[in-house]
Amino acid sequence: AEGVPVDFPKLDRRVHVDLYSRGVEAVARMNARAGLVVSRHGQGLYEKRMGLDGEPPPREERPEHERDFILGQEALQARLRERLHPAPRPEWEWAAYRLLQTWDVMSLYLTWGLVDRGQPWPLPRVPRSEGDEGVTVTLAATDDGASVDPWPFAEAALTVEAPAWTIPNRVYRSPELRTALSSAVPQRLRWVLTPA
Repeated sequence: AEGVPVDFPKLDRRVHVDLYSRGVEAVARMNARAGLVVSRHGQGLYEKRMGLDGEPPPREERPEHERDFILGQEALQARLRERLHPAPRPEWEWAAYRLLQTWDVMSLYLTWGLVDRGQPWPLPRVPRSEGDEGVTVTLAATDDGASVDPWPFAEAALTVEAPAWTIPNRVYRSPELRTALSSAVPQRLRWVLTPA
């Protein structure tokens, strides 16, 4: 294969559902409970984060590969619930899903440059416990990271990191891309989260 590296929002949806399905299945083989939450996350990518970002579009209006993915994830979730004893309560599932969304959106806010643009970003319905409807947590840019309001952590500030590799933005064949990534010098991106 040949092409430029593609960020996942620009990835063809047919490719995305295949990659995500395989990833969910791998997690589910390791741990049914984690697989359940990751499967819900995958489904939520196609259903407006399970309603957290508004009403999902009607399924019958979606492309077939998206409908198949959503239905496949719902079937997998049912099988995973059957494997778990006791089965997770719906309140636990909803809270666990929303916590994963919180970490996911927070990481995207920092790594996708939204923090660099200074845009505040609300995270709706972040749960404080099982059964809790949740609160809106707002991220806002600071000089070295983001403020978080309300502050959910015990620490006075929290430093978070992500690994990064920089390669030239050009067309690669698969072996060339592997070589470029393996020879790139790893970096640590760092942000400080603070109370608003």
